[in-house]
Amino acid sequence: MTKRAWLREPLATASMILVVFVAWLAAYTVNAMFNGVAPPYSSGFDVVIRLGVSALTVVAVLAPWIGLAVLGNYLLRRRGGFGLRLLITFIAAEILCLPVAIWAGIALTHNDGWRGLGALSFAAPVIAPILVVLAHLLAAAFLQAVTIRRDVAR
Repeated sequence: MTKRAWLREPLATASMILVVFVAWLAAYTVNAMFNGVAPPYSSGFDVVIRLGVSALTVVAVLAPWIGLAVLGNYLLRRRGGFGLRLLITFIAAEILCLPVAIWAGIALTHNDGWRGLGALSFAAPVIAPILVVLAHLLAAAFLQAVTIRRDVAR
């Protein structure tokens, strides 16, 4: 799996994050519709448009992370293995999430403090880099399994 792992791992991680997000969003939307939370005038087309816009928002957030992770992995591709690529994944996510976490922490005094959305708006950017690292681990395991299967099939 060493062939262009610096490129494949961040792309696979971002793809996995996007697929999981869209699946969660679709399940959440269907659950809301069945429980009567969704407005009755929302059509199937409206739901699809909202899912698409949400997915594009996630892509817009993931694009800079992919760029940072691929650039960092490319620059250090000869120096280390998987552990270094995992560290670069975390650092790239932290670079993007730290300003949001600082802003959310400052905004806690203006919001509802550590209750409700205030705590959630602070916790999300703090936890996000850890979740990205977990997604990277899963993506790397998936890529390794695909490589092993491909090698066995030859």
